[in-house]
Amino acid sequence: MSLSLSSDDHSRLVAAATALLSPLQFSSREEWYTAVGARLEDLLDGDATMVVVAGPLKVTHTSAAAPELAASFDAHARVVRGELHSDVSALDRGITHARRIVSSSFTSTGFDRLSGGGFLRSAYYNEVVVPLGVRGNLGWFRSSPSGFTHLGVYADRNAPEPSRFGEDTLAVLDLLLPAFQAGIDMVQRMEAGRSAMMAVFDGGRDAVLIWDPHRGRELYRNRIFIELTAGDPGGSALATAMIRFARLWSAASLRRPEPEVDTRYGRYRLSASHLPAGLIGRDEALIVAALRLDPALPTARQLVAGWGLTRREAQIALALASGRTDASIALTLGISPHTIRHHAEHIFSKLGIHSRKAIALRLLEVVHRS
Repeated sequence: MSLSLSSDDHSRLVAAATALLSPLQFSSREEWYTAVGARLEDLLDGDATMVVVAGPLKVTHTSAAAPELAASFDAHARVVRGELHSDVSALDRGITHARRIVSSSFTSTGFDRLSGGGFLRSAYYNEVVVPLGVRGNLGWFRSSPSGFTHLGVYADRNAPEPSRFGEDTLAVLDLLLPAFQAGIDMVQRMEAGRSAMMAVFDGGRDAVLIWDPHRGRELYRNRIFIELTAGDPGGSALATAMIRFARLWSAASLRRPEPEVDTRYGRYRLSASHLPAGLIGRDEALIVAALRLDPALPTARQLVAGWGLTRREAQIALALASGRTDASIALTLGISPHTIRHHAEHIFSKLGIHSRKAIALRLLEVVHRS
């Protein structure tokens, strides 16, 4: 089918394709969806855009202009064995067929055919969707091992297929489909790379903070940082120092001296370096690490996993190793000193020691063993 486009329509088409092919120019997937939605609404004479993203564990529906519609779809959606489903039978049939096709353009009538001809006649469509101001729906879906993504443009029209292009609507969508596919693939590859890098940070022994120097905000804390902040009474001071150091480093034209920070359980030196643009997000990021200077005590997780301590016993063991009194620990944990002594007896038995003087040395051996 040949398309007859005015110069204005051609400009809108180019703007939509450019937005679809530029996900890495935005700081988040959501920001990209918003920009793409605005271009598509302009191109297709739509009133709202909704994005459905289904991963291995959950599904989300987002729409800035039609939040009630997104919430309604969310309420009926679920992920079963890693696949998107709906408890609305006609909608579920359409989704199942769409997933098998892998990637395609669609309109309301096209999706209705995928559902076996039942969606537009269903009670859900007529009693829930239509009253929310939605009659027409057109866009794309893409299914991959990483999940299922649907991007639809909605309009409140009496006709089932609202469009600036009339009968050429599907041809326009097909023309833009490769750009939609490429954009989704770029986002998924970037997120897979980010997840792999975060797994590396989580597997290390140092507390790590990822900082966005352009927006002055925190992007990520690794597992060690979270555990240290929660388990060390001085952990909040370390977190504050790391954020302050990130801000100073971002503002400085020269490298700042690497400060040292004391917490209740340890001493740390802060260091920072840049992460290239595109590795974590659109822009260059900053990584701040807290390097342990003195021998490190094990984490509560290590004590629970490797030595059979309960979580409470692990907390008390670490506190005793730092030289704190029963009264001080009891006040922090909200239990009695007698309970602390009772837990201590179990800790000594599990660690194979006979006195409090030996506990710090024994815990350092736990680190070496791990």
